[in-house]
Formats: sequence, structure tokens, C-alpha cells
Amino acid sequence: MVDLPGITRVPVHGQPENIYEQIADIIMEYIRPEESIILNVLSATVDFTTCESIRMSQKVDRNGERTLAVVTKADRAPEGLLEKVTADDVNIGLGYVCVRNRIGDESYKEARKLEADLFETHSLLSKIDKSMVGIPVLAQKLVHIQATIIARCLPEIVRKINEKLNASIKDLKRMPKTLSTVGEALTTFMGIVGSAKESLNKIIVRGEYDEYLDDQNMHCAARLAEMLNQYSGELHRFSAEGLGEVAIAGLRAYEKPVLLQAFDLKMRMTAYWKIVLRRLVDLMALHL
Repeated sequence: MVDLPGITRVPVHGQPENIYEQIADIIMEYIRPEESIILNVLSATVDFTTCESIRMSQKVDRNGERTLAVVTKADRAPEGLLEKVTADDVNIGLGYVCVRNRIGDESYKEARKLEADLFETHSLLSKIDKSMVGIPVLAQKLVHIQATIIARCLPEIVRKINEKLNASIKDLKRMPKTLSTVGEALTTFMGIVGSAKESLNKIIVRGEYDEYLDDQNMHCAARLAEMLNQYSGELHRFSAEGLGEVAIAGLRAYEKPVLLQAFDLKMRMTAYWKIVLRRLVDLMALHL
């Protein structure tokens, strides 16, 4: 049960100029949820249709299905009170309860005794149905309404709590661990390295893509085929000077030792480029 502040339109004693807007926002925040029951406190001395609290509750509960009205000061304005609470011009769906306020130094017990006598003996107030008068009736209504609203809303409330709890647990698991020592940091780092190594082994060595079922770019075979096709296209477009048919007639003018040295140099260069090519292939595999 939340006791909300009374509605104030004129700021006093240094209150902010927008005091009405601030209080209205607070009230609307609490009465807007469908799980909330609105307990409207009305004075018997005023016209219910002009009450600001009724206007606000009707904004969020137009049919009054979750609005209960307590009519105070019944002893001060008994005339016409019966008509007010039975006509229900303002759609109070959960009904009215008329009460007598405690006066002066009356104890709670004395106030309840005087209240009971008032609604029993007063010529006008005694005509109001006994299910609509007295603090005990109000307490009983509130307990019944609370049990009803809990039975109706509890499953949905539990579902929302579980959804938020599961979402919070997922967020917590995604958060990095708090590392207070170098040893903990090193352990966490080695775990990350091991996880990355296992992922690479699954993708490259074992050909398992369960972590990236929908991402074809992560499949080793698909990426290798794409890179080979790209490499083949580049080879066809590549044109290097000095390669192709070579005229050897001019070589006959050189002595045999010079020719042997040139042939040896050619074979060394061929072996060197084989090593370079193998390293390029290994480097390509590391980037898959």
C-alpha cells in the first residue's frame, strides 16, 4: 500500500512552481499499472464529479474496474450522501465505503464505537447499506480485493520476473570476470587462448562449423575455394617480363664453365622460390 501525496495546485512555503505537475507525475506513476488498485479518498462535503483525484483515476481506469472510493467526514455532510454513493455518477467500480474520521483525542476503539453508533442511529446515514459503512468493512474489502488481484496478476508477475532474471543472468555471464591478481589474469588469458585454439581446430582441422552454422564465410572449405579462385584470376591477369621462350643461340658463344655456373644459379633460384611459395601457402592457412 502506497500513501500518495495530496494534490496541490498553489505552491506554498517555498515549494516549486510546478508542484502540481510533480505530484501528478508521482500519482500517475503508481496508479497507471494494471496491477494497481486505486483507493480514492473523497470528502463527503464535496461534489464527487469535481474531484481532481477522480479525474486522474479515470484517465487510467475509465470504467472504474480497479477503483475503490472511501468517503470521509460522513458525519459532517450526511445530507444527500446516500444518493451520492448509490448513484455512482463517477464510475467507482469497486464501490464506496463511508467512514467517520477520528476527532480530537479519541482512541481507535472509541472512534470505531462512535462510528458504528452513527451509522446505526442517524436518521439519514442509517439508510446506507451496512456493507458500505465503517472502517472494518473497508479493511475487509481491501483484503478481498488484494486476494483477488494477486490471484489474477501473480502468474503474469512471476513470468515477467523470470524473464528479467534470465536476461540478467545472461548479461552477468557475458560480463568479464573481476581479476584482482596477476595469477587470475594469466589464468583467464590462457583460457581465452585455449578457447580460440579449440575454435580454430574445429573449423580448420576437423571441419566442424557448429559455432557458425549460418555464417558461410567462417567455413574453411568455402574460404579456401574463394581464395584459390581469386588467386587463379590474378595469375591470368599477371604479366611478368623475362618469362617465356628464351633464345639460346647466343649462349653458344660462352665457355662451358660459365654455362654451368649460370645453370647452377638458375637451380638455386628455383629452389629458393619453392621455399618462398611454401611459406606463402602456410601463411594463407593461418588466416583462414
